[in-house]
Amino acid sequence: MVNKKIILILVLIVSLPALFYTAYELSELNESEVILTRIHNQKLNSIVFSINQYSWDWYNKIKFKFLQDVYQKGDIKQPASFVMQSTAGLDAVFISDSLFTDFRFIQKTNTAPLLDRNLVLDTLKAERNIIKRLYHRRSVGYAKIEPLLFASGRDSRVLLLMFIIEEGEFSGSIAGLFFNAENITDNILSARLSSFSDQEVIIGLFEQDIEEPVISTGAISLSTAAITKKLWLFPNHLLGIMSEQGSTIRDLMRNRLQRSILLISLLCLVLVFSAVILYKNVYREMELAKMKSDFVSNVSHELRTPLALIRMFSETLEMDRVPTEKKRREYYKIISKETIRLTHLINNILDFSKMEADKKQFHFREIDLNEIVEQCLSLYKFHIEEKGFQLKVILNSKPLFVNADKEALIESLINLLENSIKYSRKRKHVTVSTGAVNGQAFIQVKDQGIGISPKDQERIFEKFYRVADGLVHDTKGSGLGLSLVNFIIKAHGGSVQVKSALGSGSSFRLVLPVIEKKATN
Repeated sequence: MVNKKIILILVLIVSLPALFYTAYELSELNESEVILTRIHNQKLNSIVFSINQYSWDWYNKIKFKFLQDVYQKGDIKQPASFVMQSTAGLDAVFISDSLFTDFRFIQKTNTAPLLDRNLVLDTLKAERNIIKRLYHRRSVGYAKIEPLLFASGRDSRVLLLMFIIEEGEFSGSIAGLFFNAENITDNILSARLSSFSDQEVIIGLFEQDIEEPVISTGAISLSTAAITKKLWLFPNHLLGIMSEQGSTIRDLMRNRLQRSILLISLLCLVLVFSAVILYKNVYREMELAKMKSDFVSNVSHELRTPLALIRMFSETLEMDRVPTEKKRREYYKIISKETIRLTHLINNILDFSKMEADKKQFHFREIDLNEIVEQCLSLYKFHIEEKGFQLKVILNSKPLFVNADKEALIESLINLLENSIKYSRKRKHVTVSTGAVNGQAFIQVKDQGIGISPKDQERIFEKFYRVADGLVHDTKGSGLGLSLVNFIIKAHGGSVQVKSALGSGSSFRLVLPVIEKKATN
């Protein structure tokens, strides 16, 4: 239940910041898209207005020159010819009454495409709505130019710009100027558009439904343009705009969204990693706290049992209630055995306390491992055999000298023997041996007990850790023995090697650097 609560808390810690950040980023994304779109609109409006104004001024100059000549000469042919010859891109002109009964038309004879007079007249008659609009706007005091295309697409480049003459002999008549659209875009709009090449955007001039631009300040197409707007005098042309990086607003937003998702993912990974570390630490602390609780309980029992026995048998002896000398000696042995057991337990606790406080001190000197085994067994052999174990000792034929603390090694060996006694069932065999391999000396304790699983072998040297096995939990212990053994042997520059399998016993080997003795004469 506790673990589930911890997992739930950690999930909330991870998910809530990520969810809030994701919602914030998405809202910011929408706001940024609106802002960027507005900026692009404002910039494009400014550029379109500038180009429209420039086109308007250019057209008005030609219109003024045309009307000036018409007013002065009172005829269309001579001034029109003069205007056409002096104006690049102007290929034809006309003046007509509103009903097209008096239609005067002139064009350059050396330019293409040549316009058919009757075709022009029929087209104008068919577009009476445009003519009506011109007269209506004139009646309300608004002079307007009306553009007209004779055909759509790239193949036809003839653009007619019509207006109503306000003064002179032809006042009230309709006049029109025919321009070569390609010439206008190449010589008029191109120069104006190039003046915006230093902007932080790319601008392109497009013909209607044509993907590639007629003119542009950079790499742009009709489909990649963020926004497009029509021009006043050129109904078949669009002006498009996009960011300088070559991306549409949607692309910019998509890129930012991808970056945001990547950042959110990294944030989630960091949070998940932190949560995993936190969970492991919390779980480890909880497990350690439980182990400490079990340790206190086990140690209390371990202390209580020998103390109770010592007290009971000492009181029996003190009250002289032992009938025979043989029984008295038996009680003395029990008291001695429990005293050794109690001393061993207290030494383990004191050593562990010193180890935790980093105050454990060792007194190193040159000693023989065979001698360590003999001294240890001289004290502990009776205890082993009394438990019904068969003890086998195999010592190396030659002395094995190591630089070590004698008492610490004896303590380590006793801990291994204690474990062999505690965790053996019916096969009560213990073998203690010494030897040397590859310049390393060792003491080995081998039993035929319950064994240790590979999973538990990775943790048996942790403090307070006890294998989760029924027999282990039925057997009282502090969980300090192997951690002390590992600490002591590592302090000696050695290692503890374990070979074990469930149901097949265990073998613990204390490996230490051997001291080579020089031969003496």
